[in-house]
Amino acid sequence: MLHTLFNLSDSQQTQDHLKQMMVSLTTLDENKDALLKALNTAKKEAIKLIETFQNALHAVLRKAAESSKQEVEEAYNNLEKEIMQEKQSLTKTNDVLQDTDKKLDKTVANRAQRFVRTIIAKKSIKAAEQIKQKMDDKKDGILMFKPNKSLIKSIKSLQGVGNVQIIKKKKHDLYKLRGSKDINMKVTDDSKDCDCCDCCITKHITINESGNKMLVADWNNGLVCFDAEGSYLTTVNDNALRNVYGACVDNRGNIFVTSVNSHNVIQYTEDGNKIGVVVKQTDGINCPMSVCYHQVLNRLFVIKFKSNVLKMYEIE
Repeated sequence: MLHTLFNLSDSQQTQDHLKQMMVSLTTLDENKDALLKALNTAKKEAIKLIETFQNALHAVLRKAAESSKQEVEEAYNNLEKEIMQEKQSLTKTNDVLQDTDKKLDKTVANRAQRFVRTIIAKKSIKAAEQIKQKMDDKKDGILMFKPNKSLIKSIKSLQGVGNVQIIKKKKHDLYKLRGSKDINMKVTDDSKDCDCCDCCITKHITINESGNKMLVADWNNGLVCFDAEGSYLTTVNDNALRNVYGACVDNRGNIFVTSVNSHNVIQYTEDGNKIGVVVKQTDGINCPMSVCYHQVLNRLFVIKFKSNVLKMYEIE
């Protein structure tokens, strides 16, 4: 009766399933530890970016302050020049009046000369009165600086210098491009153009939920997968993969593969199921060779065939 109710093979399958589940949970636990390390690294990177942004703000304020100082100097120089010109005019006019007064004194005994000098003196007085009237009516410039209080108010109202984002994605959502940047790899001492084939990230933690698979980019056959012991598992290939050259894994088990003659980077699951194209030829890559993923900054670095430019893509 017991043999009919209890099958030993079923028991063995249950035990095997139990062991597989234990391995899976252990792997997940290890992944969580790695994620905690990555989270700590991301926090340090975020603080570093904030400090860099803070320094940039200080630089902007310093530049704005220097611009205001320069404006003060220019205003001062203009006013100083204007006042000095007026002083020169006053000095010249006063010299004319003094000379006229002296000459009048010398003509006391000569009535005819005194008549002529009196007419000249009246003209000098009239010219001086015009200058005096002009300066009396003129509003003198006063140098003042008025701080931009609205700027101070805006700065005080800031709750931060940016937004802290926690982006949650499903395990195998297709990444989207946020932006890209060209990095020139050619240095001053290079006499020829670059012909780089591969790249990697230092201090990079790879969290591969696929069970420590080894990925081999096979030019003719596609992406070949082996287990940690080197046993063949499967080959990933489709019409979109034309001459595979590079492959890397993100922190959720997604695989990025470069297809040289399809001019794109394709995203797959750890089981080899195609998710979609992450980077297309229209995104600025021709004949992509190596691909590398930065798990903290969420960036893909792609080396192109015989190019001086390394393409950096921000993804989310």
